[in-house]
Amino acid sequence: MTKDEIIALIKQTCGFRLDKDTEISAMIDLAQTNLENEPIKPWFMLSEFATINTVVGENRVRVPDDFLLEYDDGALYYIPGGDDDDVPLIKDDYDVLKKEMIRNGELTGPPQAYSLSGDYFIIVPTPDDAYLLKMKYYKQIAKMVAGTEENAWAKWFPLLLAAEAGKLISPAFRDAGATQTFNGWGGQGRAQVLVMNEARDVANRDMQVGGPE
Repeated sequence: MTKDEIIALIKQTCGFRLDKDTEISAMIDLAQTNLENEPIKPWFMLSEFATINTVVGENRVRVPDDFLLEYDDGALYYIPGGDDDDVPLIKDDYDVLKKEMIRNGELTGPPQAYSLSGDYFIIVPTPDDAYLLKMKYYKQIAKMVAGTEENAWAKWFPLLLAAEAGKLISPAFRDAGATQTFNGWGGQGRAQVLVMNEARDVANRDMQVGGPE
């Protein structure tokens, strides 16, 4: 569905209103942000591999601008020069990593581990060269700017997006019936996210009782 179509659906549910397009559009954007901050992330929020080079003498690497959360089934990888193998970096608290680094006398060198602090990955030990790092992560999805645009949320879960935006705007309309409808849509939409995530995870897997031999 396009953004205009979602706006029309919300207006219809709120008593066939003929106004408040701008306000509803803003609530759709806020609803998307709220959905992306929920624990369950749909598959389309997973990025492609992003790469960045470390800077000599700088142990901080800024996370991507659209970064939300690390990918459970991945890692932050170091790609050695001339080597096709990816080396996963260990993640731990910085204090723990720093003590280990001092204990081993490895104050500088190729990346071995990292911690996440605010908007930065803290690389341990401190890089002594420009090392290539790569990772997948859960990212923010670009908001729909024009009313005729469709993004991944509007494509796959339009009812959930409409539900969350509707719940934000309907109290201003003093429409308890619409709020109840949006609550129902929200529960249905979240169930769809869980089911589709699981379906994509198990599709084409060779499921054997007791595991592979």
